[in-house]
Amino acid sequence: MKGGKNMKEDEIQVLGINKPRENRWVKICVTCIISIVAIIACFYIWSLINEKTSAKEDPTEAVAETRSGRVQNEPRINVLYEEGVMDVPLRIIQPSNMTATLTLDMTALSDTLNGKPLMAIQVQEEGKSTSQNGEGYCAIVNGQIAIGKVDEDDDTRDFCIAKGGAYFRQTPLVIEGVIHKSEAKDKAVRRALAKEDDYVYIIESEKEVSVDDFAKAIAALGVSDVICLPDSPNFFSIHSNEWDYETGRSAKNCSYLIFKP
Repeated sequence: MKGGKNMKEDEIQVLGINKPRENRWVKICVTCIISIVAIIACFYIWSLINEKTSAKEDPTEAVAETRSGRVQNEPRINVLYEEGVMDVPLRIIQPSNMTATLTLDMTALSDTLNGKPLMAIQVQEEGKSTSQNGEGYCAIVNGQIAIGKVDEDDDTRDFCIAKGGAYFRQTPLVIEGVIHKSEAKDKAVRRALAKEDDYVYIIESEKEVSVDDFAKAIAALGVSDVICLPDSPNFFSIHSNEWDYETGRSAKNCSYLIFKP
């Protein structure tokens, strides 16, 4: 009886106490390792999400990226696609080390300048006056562009005439960083002429949008002064070593803005 009792106690000691304790420590160690790995994985995923979010919250980098060509002395045309700014994908075109002219001469549109870059875009509808088309203006003096809002006396136009420059008016989108609301509700593929500091851009929407949504998307890029241009498919062409693009057809009695070296 006594020996049997001891055998029973030994069985309890081996099976009921020692072995389960060993398994419990193993489980604790494995659980700790899994928890540490999970925490590291979560932190890594959070970092990736945060990085992507930060990039989307700073769309001005899209404009800054096109400016890299200004470091080079050679004339070039920089093109960048910006996805989803205010849910309006944009194409941003920047002429670098090139001067602007305004012309009615259609022969100037075929000037390839011996393979050097050339960009031409229609800035007025056929038959419309360049001086009565909106409250925004583009002034060109010595190949340099200024964009603003027309004042009551239109002094800027008089200054351009006195300096032998060029001038046209269009609907303003953003002037001095302030968005100008439009009553137009229709949607189209939009184009705009924009300026920030010394940099000039042609900006297009990649899909049909309202004027207001287009203006908001461009303002989100950090561009301070923007006026409308005739919507696609009106004439626009880019020719350079990197780009060969043309849409629409040139027409008589239209004004064209040309960028060339």
